[in-house]
Amino acid sequence: MVQKYNQPAIDEKGRKFSYSKAQWADFFGMYKKLIDSHVMPDTRYYASFGKSNMYEMKPWIQGEWGGTYMWNSTINKYSDNLKPPAKLVLGNTRCCRAPPMPGLFFKPAQMLSIGKSTKNPQAAAKVINFLLNSKEGVDILGTGARRAAE
Repeated sequence: MVQKYNQPAIDEKGRKFSYSKAQWADFFGMYKKLIDSHVMPDTRYYASFGKSNMYEMKPWIQGEWGGTYMWNSTINKYSDNLKPPAKLVLGNTRCCRAPPMPGLFFKPAQMLSIGKSTKNPQAAAKVINFLLNSKEGVDILGTGARRAAE
């Protein structure tokens, strides 16, 4: 819906929903269509598995669910739990046909930036370039999850 209407569902500054009644009706109509077409389970069914990760749920492990939208750092957790002959295959991007495309297709697990108050942005850019584009930097970062610097 973010791509369709080119606006987020929530106005963070105003601390309120930003969709009109018609847009919300469209949103929930799409949700109902996905449920009725067996594209995804409804929230009640999904919640019936308790507070666990999707990759730990029986329908995922047994190959009954055909896809997920996840952090890119968790791909191995999802593929490792699949029982053969099931395997995880990354799909093509599906989105609106015309620009603008205001959403992300996947959730990046790590992003780096240079703050506007950085005293030496050129040096910061060199460090980021080193970490992301040199063999030594990639080895330093590895594949583990990180938390924000404090």
